[in-house]
Amino acid sequence: SPTSCRATGRSAPAGATAPVYRFAKISNGAYFYTGNAGEKDIILASFPDFRYEGVAFQQSLTDGGQPVYRFANLLNGGYFYTGSAGERDIVIADYPHMRYEGSTFAVAAPEASGSVPVYRLANLMNGAYLYTTNSRERDAAAALGIWRIEGVSFWAPR
Repeated sequence: SPTSCRATGRSAPAGATAPVYRFAKISNGAYFYTGNAGEKDIILASFPDFRYEGVAFQQSLTDGGQPVYRFANLLNGGYFYTGSAGERDIVIADYPHMRYEGSTFAVAAPEASGSVPVYRLANLMNGAYLYTTNSRERDAAAALGIWRIEGVSFWAPR
């Protein structure tokens, strides 16, 4: 039976997904992710410093998805995402330069059948974060010597 769709407020069939889009900020090497097609279109039309890199992974559109929380780093212009409410609370309490922007999309619960890991890497030079489901991309970035693999940040539906 249909449930409430997080992205649009309309009904979505159980297991419905939609893309999460990835942008690279050319001026500082940071990455930005959005599951909102309208936000994607505004960035494409109005922010030439953001290079569109396509779909990063899928988001869950049905109730029961795990929220992912977004923070804007006011010092370096980067963005940080976490699927952990505990980690969200630590960042809010201990990192005043990180502006909390709320839950921007939802993903699969870790135990969800068929979900894929979304790896988080930290850039040791500029403080940016990269999120990818591609283990080859993860390993290639780590081999550059400036990205530290931080493990699985959250799980995306297929």
